[in-house]
Amino acid sequence: MTMKGRTAKMTNPITSKNIRSFWSEMQRQVRSEPLYRQMAQINKLKIGLFCDTDLRIGMVIHSITPLTKAAKYTNFSLKQYRKGDQWEIVLKLLNTELEFTFSVLCSQIINGLNDSEITDGGKYISFHLERWYNLLAKSRELTVEQERGLWTELHILEASIIKYGKTEALHSWVGPTGAPQDFCFQDNYVEVKSLMEKAGEIRISSLDQLNPVGNLYLVLVGIQQSSFGLTLKEKVQKLNEIFSDPHDQLLFKELLMMCGYSEEMEKTGSDRKYEVVSINWYDASSTEFPALRKSEINPAIIKANYVLSVALIERFRVERLF
Repeated sequence: MTMKGRTAKMTNPITSKNIRSFWSEMQRQVRSEPLYRQMAQINKLKIGLFCDTDLRIGMVIHSITPLTKAAKYTNFSLKQYRKGDQWEIVLKLLNTELEFTFSVLCSQIINGLNDSEITDGGKYISFHLERWYNLLAKSRELTVEQERGLWTELHILEASIIKYGKTEALHSWVGPTGAPQDFCFQDNYVEVKSLMEKAGEIRISSLDQLNPVGNLYLVLVGIQQSSFGLTLKEKVQKLNEIFSDPHDQLLFKELLMMCGYSEEMEKTGSDRKYEVVSINWYDASSTEFPALRKSEINPAIIKANYVLSVALIERFRVERLF
């Protein structure tokens, strides 16, 4: 892809809004040749935005290594070409309704490059695309169960700030990025489950979820609908005010997007208000804790989900980590 344009070295975080503004500017200016704007470079890895003559927008990555995985998408095209000693990886948006989602992905790729010492560009881009596969493959709404789950994760995130500080607490929220557990605080892993009113069971969705690497805690957050509570949108707005640093705000917005929450796309959950009635912590690292662990079962079993009785794990209850 040969393009004319200008380069720009970004020293501050690039927001998805910035990227959409750059695309809009290029769409107004493009004529007989595609326009290109370089956004970041580290070593031989370069990343830029483009707009072609059909007003299609996208991102171009120049890397000495190709993608490690190249999944097929319906909402954008992904192609890579060998050019001399480098690879050119081209991501072009096809579904304009997902421009916001796509811009968040692009901002995350660019900002991650500025904050990291990347040696394998193909692997780096593949990692981001794999994490965003579900969002890029199709648009999705939050179910009631997902809404409750996100609400309780945000409650634990807020509670952890007192002990770990804003930035560390936010970076510890790893569940949205595809990690097995919801949080990783230093060497303490935390899986959060919501319990609606007096529910007596919880669902474990994978063999990795309660498979401990370090200290693993299962946290059951009892919630109920209440006019004195907060909606999911109100919960998010409360945390938005707490995360005042621009880097933190950007990361928080991206993590929410990975969970399917987006004010720009009007995916903010329902008007249901929730309040917390109980929070109980359990030692899921115990060898006696009832769990199907990937490290302990026959390797022929590669997927499983199951339901745990809350009443029968009471003897594993421990003091709160925070």
